[in-house]
Amino acid sequence: MDDRTITVQENRVRLRKWKIFFTGMLLVCFAALAFLVETGRTAGFDHRVDFFVYSLRNPAANGFYARYTLVASPAGIIGLILLLILIPKTRKNVGLPLGFTCLTVFLWYRLLKLAFARPRPDVAFRLVTEHGYSFPSGHSMNGLVCYGMLLWLILRLVQGKKLRFALSVIFTAGILLIGFSRVYLGVHYVTDVMGGFLMGLAMILIATELIPVIERKVRK
Repeated sequence: MDDRTITVQENRVRLRKWKIFFTGMLLVCFAALAFLVETGRTAGFDHRVDFFVYSLRNPAANGFYARYTLVASPAGIIGLILLLILIPKTRKNVGLPLGFTCLTVFLWYRLLKLAFARPRPDVAFRLVTEHGYSFPSGHSMNGLVCYGMLLWLILRLVQGKKLRFALSVIFTAGILLIGFSRVYLGVHYVTDVMGGFLMGLAMILIATELIPVIERKVRK
């Protein structure tokens, strides 16, 4: 085993340790936020942020966000995954790992919704119809996992630094806009979105560690 191979292995171990650390921190932050939400200590913060966002509403933006939020809906995500699986060039390296990750996270988020059972904002503030509980935001969590994982899977295949940077900026902005749309449309409190992003990012760190391990075992 040469020095280069040893260095690569050491970097992998170091990266794995950092992933474990940050995953733990994200889960702790999620638990702390959930406690504050459950005890009603975020009500004032939610109220101030949500009503500021409502003040930005206008007819053109209302229509845009009502349509844009669909990219993180179950139907939107499933449609994207099926498309990537049907295309032979993206099936193995993108479609299947993305589908496995999103399905697992979707089931987990449903359990979290039932566990916290937080009511959504009053129907008078909603611009679209939504059902179910509020915390954490499913669109925010699933959108972050779906498009964050898609970005990670694409970046594994892309070499150019400028293209990688451009894709990262575009995907990040799109994910943040999903979270903003949920508050803008009046179907979530801002802390719902924060919770969805915290848990979603933790799930991405776990998935990006497990997927390469699964791929190596499949190749054997």
